[in-house]
Amino acid sequence: MKNFTDDEIYSNQTIKNIDAKNSHFDGITFKNSKIEKINTNKSKFSKLGIIHSTIDTSDISNNNWEEAYLKNSKITNCRATGLDLTEGKLIDVKFINCKIDLSQYRFTELKNADFKNCVLKNADFYGATIKNVKFKNCDLNESDFSSTKLTNVDFRGSRINNIRIDIEQLKNITIDPSQILNITNLLGLNIKSL
Repeated sequence: MKNFTDDEIYSNQTIKNIDAKNSHFDGITFKNSKIEKINTNKSKFSKLGIIHSTIDTSDISNNNWEEAYLKNSKITNCRATGLDLTEGKLIDVKFINCKIDLSQYRFTELKNADFKNCVLKNADFYGATIKNVKFKNCDLNESDFSSTKLTNVDFRGSRINNIRIDIEQLKNITIDPSQILNITNLLGLNIKSL
């Protein structure tokens, strides 16, 4: 396969070594497929579906995946700086060892998702609904969780310096003792030693 085709369902396939930079695709769905070593830098995927599939060792940076539907899928070892998942739906999805800084999750539904060893610095989760999500050993510094509805969100082990989060949502997150100072800064507390 040399490139993707619009309105195509790729089912039970292994897809490798595609260079589709600066492209626009419409209506593509991947089901039970393995995608490796693709480069779709600066591409747009309208109505993208990724179901029971994996994307590994690929460059999906600056991709527009607005309104994408991802379910029971895994994205590993990918460069995804600037990935836009605005108004998407991500259910039972895992991001592992990915660089997804400056990414957009505005008004996205994230449910039962795991982010492990990912750089999410300056990520924008504004207005998202985030339920049962773990951020393990991630860099979330400067990320925005404003106007976000959080339920059972675990930040333990991640860097959360200067994150923005609504105070009323703090009761819905789990942190470890080393992160307490980051949260006290959100509250406007000034803590000094004697």
